[in-house]
Amino acid sequence: MQSEAPGQIPRSVSLVSQPAWFVTPEDILLTKLYWFKLGGEVSEVQWRDITGIVRGCSATLDRTYLERAASRLEVRDLLHRALGQTFS
Repeated sequence: MQSEAPGQIPRSVSLVSQPAWFVTPEDILLTKLYWFKLGGEVSEVQWRDITGIVRGCSATLDRTYLERAASRLEVRDLLHRALGQTFS
Protein backbone atom coordinates (compact mmCIF):
# COMPACT_ATOMS: atom_id res chain seq x y z
CA MET A 1 0.00 0.00 0.00
CA GLN A 2 1.53 3.32 -1.05
CA SER A 3 0.61 6.70 0.37
CA GLU A 4 -0.53 9.47 -1.95
CA ALA A 5 0.46 12.36 0.33
CA PRO A 6 3.10 14.67 -1.14
CA GLY A 7 6.66 13.73 -0.29
CA GLN A 8 5.90 10.53 1.53
CA ILE A 9 8.29 7.64 1.09
CA PRO A 10 6.99 4.65 3.05
CA ARG A 11 9.46 2.06 4.28
CA SER A 12 8.80 -1.64 3.91
CA VAL A 13 9.66 -4.43 6.35
CA SER A 14 8.89 -8.11 5.79
CA LEU A 15 6.85 -9.72 8.53
CA VAL A 16 6.20 -13.44 8.18
CA SER A 17 6.99 -13.26 4.48
CA GLN A 18 4.53 -10.41 3.91
CA PRO A 19 5.60 -6.81 3.34
CA ALA A 20 4.36 -4.26 5.84
CA TRP A 21 4.53 -0.56 5.01
CA PHE A 22 5.39 2.09 7.59
CA VAL A 23 5.37 5.87 7.30
CA THR A 24 8.70 7.41 8.27
CA PRO A 25 9.14 9.84 11.18
CA GLU A 26 10.15 12.44 8.58
CA ASP A 27 6.83 12.09 6.78
CA ILE A 28 4.84 12.25 10.00
CA LEU A 29 6.76 15.41 10.91
CA LEU A 30 6.14 16.96 7.50
CA THR A 31 2.43 16.11 7.65
CA LYS A 32 2.10 17.64 11.11
CA LEU A 33 3.94 20.78 9.96
CA TYR A 34 1.63 21.05 6.96
CA TRP A 35 -1.54 20.65 9.07
CA PHE A 36 -0.17 23.08 11.65
CA LYS A 37 0.24 25.67 8.90
CA LEU A 38 -3.23 24.99 7.44
CA GLY A 39 -4.73 25.40 10.91
CA GLY A 40 -3.32 28.90 11.29
CA GLU A 41 -0.27 27.83 13.33
CA VAL A 42 -2.19 27.94 16.60
CA SER A 43 -2.59 24.29 17.69
CA GLU A 44 -0.54 23.64 20.81
CA VAL A 45 -1.21 19.92 20.43
CA GLN A 46 0.20 19.83 16.87
CA TRP A 47 3.25 21.89 17.90
CA ARG A 48 3.90 19.63 20.90
CA ASP A 49 3.72 16.60 18.58
CA ILE A 50 6.11 18.27 16.14
CA THR A 51 8.73 19.08 18.76
CA GLY A 52 8.31 15.62 20.29
CA ILE A 53 9.10 13.96 16.97
CA VAL A 54 12.15 16.18 16.51
CA ARG A 55 13.38 15.42 20.06
CA GLY A 56 12.71 11.70 19.85
CA CYS A 57 14.15 11.09 16.39
CA SER A 58 16.78 13.80 16.04
CA ALA A 59 19.69 11.38 15.64
CA THR A 60 18.12 9.57 12.69
CA LEU A 61 16.11 12.25 10.86
CA ASP A 62 17.06 12.62 7.21
CA ARG A 63 17.70 16.38 7.20
CA THR A 64 18.29 16.56 3.44
CA TYR A 65 14.94 14.93 2.72
CA LEU A 66 13.21 17.13 5.32
CA GLU A 67 14.63 20.32 3.79
CA ARG A 68 13.64 19.35 0.26
CA ALA A 69 10.13 18.20 1.17
CA ALA A 70 9.51 21.11 3.56
CA SER A 71 10.38 23.54 0.78
CA ARG A 72 7.95 21.79 -1.57
CA LEU A 73 5.20 21.91 1.08
CA GLU A 74 6.06 25.52 1.97
CA VAL A 75 6.70 24.70 5.63
CA ARG A 76 10.48 25.14 5.67
CA ASP A 77 10.26 28.09 8.08
CA LEU A 78 8.22 25.97 10.49
CA LEU A 79 10.69 23.09 10.18
CA HIS A 80 13.55 25.45 11.07
CA ARG A 81 11.56 26.85 13.99
CA ALA A 82 10.88 23.34 15.31
CA LEU A 83 14.51 22.30 14.94
CA GLY A 84 15.75 25.51 16.56
CA GLN A 85 13.23 25.51 19.39
CA THR A 86 13.88 21.89 20.23
CA PHE A 87 17.64 22.22 20.43
CA SER A 88 18.10 25.77 21.75
